[in-house]
Amino acid sequence: SSSARTGRQRPGPSSGRTTATAPRRPTLTRRGLAAALAGLAVGLLGFGGSRAVRFLIDRLHRRPEYQLPCREIVLDPPPPPWIQTGRLGLLEQVRQQAHWPEPLPVLDLDLEDLARDFRNHSPWVARVRRPRGVERLYPNRLVVRLDYREPVAEVRFGPTWYVLDGDAVILPTDDLARRRPGP
Repeated sequence: SSSARTGRQRPGPSSGRTTATAPRRPTLTRRGLAAALAGLAVGLLGFGGSRAVRFLIDRLHRRPEYQLPCREIVLDPPPPPWIQTGRLGLLEQVRQQAHWPEPLPVLDLDLEDLARDFRNHSPWVARVRRPRGVERLYPNRLVVRLDYREPVAEVRFGPTWYVLDGDAVILPTDDLARRRPGP
């Protein structure tokens, strides 16, 4: 119809004239304004609050009581006597090869990663025990439960001697405390 194209309304039964309709502008009521401001405030508080929470958590994780020098990790049981460098040498070897920070942030550690580091970076570790191979004790203690490789044979290959465990894994001779025969 032509009235739809021109924007004019047809005269109604009670009106004898034609009127033009102006487009309505949206109006913001007080209630709408209050709801919009409340939404904005909640959004800002949520954003700012989450940043504040992250800041506080980060600050808590950096506190000295939640930091652990690597040398204070407890190995259970302690390394056997055939490992010449003992507990401190084993811990230092794993720390260096796994690139651990010093001190360790106890609250941020992934215990599975720590167990994997012991398996992958110490030839003396046969396995990390399950179910709790690495246990975090608060505020800043770590206990690592290990099974160690034990030398059972020496094999000569050419001019070189190799020390093997029961699974035929070559063990490091530079860290092997050799027993002397006799009383």
